[in-house]
Amino acid sequence: MTPKETLNPEEMQESVDSRGREKIFIIDDEPNVCLTLREALGSEGFDVTTFYFDNNTASLRSETIAALEKNIELLKKYPDLKIVLNGYSDAKGSEEHNRRLSKKRAESVKQFLKQYALKNKIEVNGKGETGLVNNCGDDSDCDDTMHQKNRRVEIKIVKK
Repeated sequence: MTPKETLNPEEMQESVDSRGREKIFIIDDEPNVCLTLREALGSEGFDVTTFYFDNNTASLRSETIAALEKNIELLKKYPDLKIVLNGYSDAKGSEEHNRRLSKKRAESVKQFLKQYALKNKIEVNGKGETGLVNNCGDDSDCDDTMHQKNRRVEIKIVKK
């Protein structure tokens, strides 16, 4: 299979490798990036929710735990996939504080996943306030609802 080979989800569901395991196909212009989670794993029930956090904390919310628990069996099914956790923060506080906090958020997700003895490699990145999804930067006039959208951890699944 070449890195540019693509299949639609129906074809993917019917495709198996020589050992009878379902294949995960690569698309995207980035080598090693699997189909988006929605395309590759969504049909199997993988929850692609972005995980949000309360202000200035790295504690997992109950809805985050529920979404992660839904993904455990599927991740066990594909131990050769690498999990990349990118943590982000809002722009409140110093850049250094936000970088540390965003990494703690991603680490919280990693620690939760590790308790299930996954064999997947898990990479953690703290992106701080570099990945704002709106215009709520320093000195902006945003309410907490808008800042909330930036306090998150996103999951990417890549080939090892």
